[in-house]
Amino acid sequence: MKILLLFFAILALEVSAAPVGGPSSSRVQVMSYNIKGLPEAVVGTEYKSRRYSVIGKLLAERGADVVLLQEGFSSNTRKLIEASGFSHVARGPSESTFYGVSSGLYILSRYPILAEDRMTFGSSNCQRWDCLSNKGAQFARISIPELPLPLEVFNTHLQAGRDNPPARSRQVALLVGFYKKNHVAGNPVIFGGDFNIRPLLDRATYDEFVLGTGLGSSGKYCLDHGCARLADAGWAGVWEHTIDHQFYSLDGAVEITPVQVARSLGDPVDGLRLSDHPTYEVIFELKVPRSSARQH
Repeated sequence: MKILLLFFAILALEVSAAPVGGPSSSRVQVMSYNIKGLPEAVVGTEYKSRRYSVIGKLLAERGADVVLLQEGFSSNTRKLIEASGFSHVARGPSESTFYGVSSGLYILSRYPILAEDRMTFGSSNCQRWDCLSNKGAQFARISIPELPLPLEVFNTHLQAGRDNPPARSRQVALLVGFYKKNHVAGNPVIFGGDFNIRPLLDRATYDEFVLGTGLGSSGKYCLDHGCARLADAGWAGVWEHTIDHQFYSLDGAVEITPVQVARSLGDPVDGLRLSDHPTYEVIFELKVPRSSARQH
C-alpha cells in the first residue's frame, strides 16, 4: 500500500509541474533597412556597387529572422539577397510606372511565407521625384515556429521630404486601408519601414497612422522602458527623431513586447559606405499559451 501511495504522489507532482496550458515565449528579431539602392549615376561614386554583397553578408551575420528592405531599386539588390542567405523572399510592387522603377520593397524571412499582398500609392498620391518609382507597401503572412498563429509583417516606404507634404497624409490613409484589408483579428503584427515621418515634426500624420491601425511604436516603448540601445542610435534616434519605424500589435492571441531596439551599420565598413540610413533592429518577445493549437 505504501508503494502504491508513493507512486500516485510522484505522478501528481509530475502532472502539476508539467507546463501544459502555461505560457511559452519565443523571440523574433526584425530588421528594417533602407539600403539606398539607386543607380550609381544617382547616388554618386561614394556608394560602390560592391556594397550590395557586403550588406547581404552583414545581414546574415546580424542574425535577424525577418528583414524589411526599402530602396532596393537597383538590380544589384539580387546580389544582396543571394549573399544574405534568406530562404524566403517576398517582393513589393514591381515596375509599372512610366520610368520602370519598382517600389524597392522586399521582405526576407528565415521562415516560410504563407501569403503575400502588395499595393501602390499611385501617381496621384506622390510628389516630385518620388513619382518616378512605384512606391507603396507589401504584406507577408509568415509561419513562425512555436507560434499558434502566423505573424503578419508589413513593409512600406512613404513620400520623402521634410516639409510634411499632403501626399504623405494621403499615403497613410491608404496604408491604414491596406492594413485593415490584410489583418486577421488576433494575429500578431509587425509593421515597419521608412515612413519618412518624424513624430516630433509631423505628429498629426504619425497619429493618423497609429490611431488608424491601433499599433504601438517599438521605439517609444523601449525609450519608456529602458530597452533602447541609445549608444547605437546615433543621429537617427529610435522614435521622435527618426523616419524609420517598427510598429507592433497591442492586442491579440499572441502578446508582443519589444525587448530591445537598436540601430546598426551606420558607419562605413572597411571604408565602404553602405547607405544613408542605419538599420532599425527590434527583438520582439512573443508569448503564447502552450495549449493553443496552430491555426495557420
